[in-house]
Amino acid sequence: MQQKIKPEIWWTALIGCLFAWTGIGIQLYDTLQTSRLSVPGTLVKFFSYFTILTNLLVALYFSAIVFATDAAIGKFFRKYACSTAIAVYILVVGIIYNVSLRSIWTFTGWAKISNELLHTVTPAYFLIYWFFITEKEKLFFSTIFYWMIYPLFYLIHTLIRGTIVHSYPYPFIDVNALGYSKVILNCLGVAVLFFLLFIIFIVIGNRLKRN
Repeated sequence: MQQKIKPEIWWTALIGCLFAWTGIGIQLYDTLQTSRLSVPGTLVKFFSYFTILTNLLVALYFSAIVFATDAAIGKFFRKYACSTAIAVYILVVGIIYNVSLRSIWTFTGWAKISNELLHTVTPAYFLIYWFFITEKEKLFFSTIFYWMIYPLFYLIHTLIRGTIVHSYPYPFIDVNALGYSKVILNCLGVAVLFFLLFIIFIVIGNRLKRN
């Protein structure tokens, strides 16, 4: 039996889908136009950013809600634990960029538009969607350890790849410039940020469910 999705969920998910895919699409086009690397090399570097991967996760989330409601992927993304994890991931993207990186990088033209979509518009929109639109379920603190797998895997992969290509996507994990001691401290700080936000979102989510 086909499950009907509430109109407000469908329309808000569609808008989120447009925000996320537009930001990724413009950024990819601009990167391909300006990169000095080969197309495969450019794509590998493009998808080495946590920002891009997390916005892609948001885009897939909204796309699954809109276009695959009854499919397994749609049911998976509709789970409150899943949307909560993504909310924290994309919030960290917005926090780290706007607090630590905005003053370092300057963008113009289409790149500026995509930059705002990826780091500000989509994170803010997903948080609003999570708070007001998602179907609330009971959340458990034990789930945090599963939620941490994605950022930890990204970090490990990035550090290993960096030792091979001698390049890192973000200045705060640039071993070449900072050394391993400073990078490890920075990563621990980000890990603590993730952990605290997960706790906060679980508390807020469970209160929203009761209301």
